[in-house]
Amino acid sequence: MTSWWRQHWRLGLALIVTAVGLFAMLLLYALRKRQEAQKLQVQLGLLNASMRVAGLEADKAARVGELAQNAEAATALDAEIAKAKTDAVAIAQSVKGMSDAEIAEAFKKLGY
Repeated sequence: MTSWWRQHWRLGLALIVTAVGLFAMLLLYALRKRQEAQKLQVQLGLLNASMRVAGLEADKAARVGELAQNAEAATALDAEIAKAKTDAVAIAQSVKGMSDAEIAEAFKKLGY
C-alpha cells in the first residue's frame, strides 16, 4: 500500500507552484503600488514647489513699485525665487552643476 502523497505528488507539486505564483503576484502588485506612491509623492512635491514659486512671483508683481525703490529687496526676492525653482527642479532631477539658466529651463520643462 502506497501513501497518499506518493499517489498524488502531482497535486502537491501543483499546490506548491500555485502558492509560489500567488506570492510572486502579490509581491509584484505591492512593488507596483509602491512605485505609484513614489510617483505621486514626486508630483505632490513638484506641485508644492511650483505653488511656492508662483506665490513668490505674485508677491514680486504686487510689490513692483516698492521694489523699484529698494533694489536690495528686489535682489533678495529674486534670489528667493531662484532658490524655490532650484528646490522644485531638485525634486525631479539632480541640479548639481546646473546654472541658473539651466535650472529655469528645467523648471519650464516640468510644466510650471
